[in-house]
Amino acid sequence: MGARDLNIPLDFLDNGNYIVTVCKDGVNADRYPSDYILEDGTITKDKTMQMHMAPGGGFLIRLVKQ
Repeated sequence: MGARDLNIPLDFLDNGNYIVTVCKDGVNADRYPSDYILEDGTITKDKTMQMHMAPGGGFLIRLVKQ
């Protein structure tokens, strides 16, 4: 499967702030599976997350309500 871009609406969340941890494909993830990026931040239900996946790649999102 080729590279893909996704827009993930977060409107399924309850109101409030969430701590978000994202593990996503790095620049060379299509050649080196251990190439990934970890990002932390805060997010609310009115946001949309944009995710790029390398060919054969993926991602994970962890959400914890504050």
